[in-house]
Amino acid sequence: MYILKKELMRVNRVFFITFLLFSFITAVLYAVYLYLKYEQYKGDLQNEVKLHLIEKHSEIKVELGSINKSLITIEDISIQMAPDIKLKNKFLEHVSQHFKIFMDNNVNYLQLRVLDVDGKEIVRVDNKLGKSYIISNLQDKSNRYYYQEATKLQKSEVYVSPLDLNIEYGQVEIPRVPVIR
Repeated sequence: MYILKKELMRVNRVFFITFLLFSFITAVLYAVYLYLKYEQYKGDLQNEVKLHLIEKHSEIKVELGSINKSLITIEDISIQMAPDIKLKNKFLEHVSQHFKIFMDNNVNYLQLRVLDVDGKEIVRVDNKLGKSYIISNLQDKSNRYYYQEATKLQKSEVYVSPLDLNIEYGQVEIPRVPVIR
């Protein structure tokens, strides 16, 4: 009986060790399988993101081409100030009306503004929910980075800012509005 008990304990120990070894090997194999599936999923996701970025890059290039054409149109409306303040104001009203018509036909733009050489707005038209408005409460934008960068440009050069949030009257606009200038 003692021998039988001892033999049973040895068999149990061997079975337990075999079970642990088998469980460990199974766990390692399953971990390797999960890792490989994760790497495959990550690769598939990266490829999907790359394709999406390539598609969006193409769309942005087309849109920037359209914007560039619009800028050329806007540049063609030259702002040569008349020495008489009444004529100057009438001219700015005329330009504002042209910009409003432009904005009515180009709803992808948030704002169209003209800054004078000192960085102060002299004409501004905003687009809110597809409707354009001539803005009379004009701002000084001389401290903004995009104005400072634009002053370094040569004639017919175009500055495209990095994506950032729109700032009005010194405060980030709420709800937050991402813009490229």
